[in-house]
Amino acid sequence: MKLPRKDSVSGRVLRLMLDGKARSKLDITDALGLHPAKEVTARLRDYRKDEPEGYCLDVRHWTEKRAGETVHVYQVHNAPQWMLDQLADERRKERGRGVAA
Repeated sequence: MKLPRKDSVSGRVLRLMLDGKARSKLDITDALGLHPAKEVTARLRDYRKDEPEGYCLDVRHWTEKRAGETVHVYQVHNAPQWMLDQLADERRKERGRGVAA
């Protein structure tokens, strides 16, 4: 299995979330310049599906109160090693070409 293309919405969201940091929908859309937020959450839901539709990742979701508003927060836990290895290989290849990772 391979990671989705880097230039696809699915690939961009997955690569951002594989670092394991908790992010709100707004954090994700701002970091990637994506809108609407519905598309981001749809991709996160796709990652939870069993093969072949998705990647069967442990995507955790919870709500927090921030500045008096309810915010949805997402985090990828325990990404499979093959994903992390492919991401590391991509970054090594990009650095070898002089492209910032």
